[in-house]
Amino acid sequence: DIAAIVYRTKFNFLLSNNLFNTSTNSTWSTGPTYISELGIYDANKNLVCVGKVSYPIKKNSGKTVIIEVDMDF
Repeated sequence: DIAAIVYRTKFNFLLSNNLFNTSTNSTWSTGPTYISELGIYDANKNLVCVGKVSYPIKKNSGKTVIIEVDMDF
C-alpha cells in the first residue's frame, strides 16, 4: 500500500474562433482546424508540459472552444 500525496493543477484554455487557425504542417491546406495537443509554457516562454487530447477537437467558426486540463504531479 503506497501512501502518497497527489498534487493537481487545473488549467482552462479559452480558444477564440479567430485565434489558432494556422498550422506549421506543410501538408495542411485551409479548411477546418482541429486541436490535437496543448502546450503549457512558463513565464520565460519555455515549454514545460505537453498534453494530448483523446480525439481531435474541431474548431467551429463563430464559437469559442473551452478546454479544461488537469495535471497531476
